[in-house]
Amino acid sequence: MNSFYLFIYVFFLLLGLIKLDQLLDIYIHLLRTIVIEIQSKCQEEFKYLINHKIQSKFLDQFLNQNDYPRISYKQAVEYLRKSADFQNFPDNGDFTRAHENYLCETIMNNQAFFIINYPKNLKPFYMLINDDESTVANFDFIYPSVGELSGGSLREYRYDHLKLCLDQLDITHDLQWYLDLRRFGGLPTGGFGLGIERFLMAITGIDNVRDVILFPRFYQHCDG
Repeated sequence: MNSFYLFIYVFFLLLGLIKLDQLLDIYIHLLRTIVIEIQSKCQEEFKYLINHKIQSKFLDQFLNQNDYPRISYKQAVEYLRKSADFQNFPDNGDFTRAHENYLCETIMNNQAFFIINYPKNLKPFYMLINDDESTVANFDFIYPSVGELSGGSLREYRYDHLKLCLDQLDITHDLQWYLDLRRFGGLPTGGFGLGIERFLMAITGIDNVRDVILFPRFYQHCDG
């Protein structure tokens, strides 16, 4: 696909959003609320899909889950390396759809789950660095049959830490305005992006992203 839609959410709490678990709880509450509202208000649309033999296999399971497992990037890598197909997974490698599907189907028994605390060199400079100084407070939310549904993180709010990251990337001059937001005060925040097309795939059971985007554009189709 050449284009897609993404909702970006950024949050702060009265005393600041400083723990990743807070953000994950907000995310799950928001996602469940949206799904329940859609189910109640779009019953005719769901009936239409069912009449055409299109139905999500995992939506009820998602809503009925009592817990949404949270595993670290390091744990996810260990699971992959114990499998025959991914035993050579590289250090600090990024996950593909195949990796996500294996973890979801085989390790999590098709439960939706979080992968958290990725190595900082895999992620953008604005993500909050954890106390171990090697990982960041971020997450990917993995949904069965879809893969990564959302990604998010806490934001780096400490001036010295953020300046060091920008200096290392040699972009401090270009982003001085962003650094000044921390210099002159502000609350710790966190946020995430929700891919609309993948979300629609998750709740409807439609398995091709081209069928859930309003105006699909891809190679040799709808040029310009």
